[in-house]
Amino acid sequence: MAVTIDRPAEGGSLASVMKKVSGSINLQSLGVKVLTTRKTRTGGILLEVEGNEKATLLAGKIREVVGDAARVRLPEPRTVVLLLGIPEWANAENVAAGVMQAGVTGVTPESVTIRKNSGGRGEFVRVKLLANNQPTCFRCQGKGHLAAECRNEAKPRRCHRCKKDDHLVKDCALQEQTQQQQQPQPSSSSCEAPAEASRAV
Repeated sequence: MAVTIDRPAEGGSLASVMKKVSGSINLQSLGVKVLTTRKTRTGGILLEVEGNEKATLLAGKIREVVGDAARVRLPEPRTVVLLLGIPEWANAENVAAGVMQAGVTGVTPESVTIRKNSGGRGEFVRVKLLANNQPTCFRCQGKGHLAAECRNEAKPRRCHRCKKDDHLVKDCALQEQTQQQQQPQPSSSSCEAPAEASRAV
């Protein structure tokens, strides 16, 4: 779970907000463990916290300290849902209500976008979950940031063929064995043919 701090008040800065937070909140006394701290894409601060309850507790304490000096949030993971075959007369409110009835929470008409399909619309609705397009960090293998922004501990580089950490795929002995096995071996008939030809001469 994560806590984000962004949108400092006019004339303020996140640096001064974080200085106030670090000087006012004792994580150890709260029993809160912050796993990583990094900048978000929008320039805010993200604190990755161990446990949902601890993240909620920390967010509340930060709000008490900073007040209106910055926005403090508990971002929720979201999934993009593609609905196909929506009737022409349906609007964003109808779609949001239908999706909520299907058990998907947190859907509002503002989060619904309806695009006309040139192929026509049918009576049935199909749902497709779209893959999360968050970037992957090649340093720590985490999601949501790039290696240039990474402040996490680097994970050892691993061979993708044999999954060992002591080498990369280009140096993998298993790859060499596979390549040798794939090389065509000369057949016995092709070896004997030149010998017969030399005896004939």
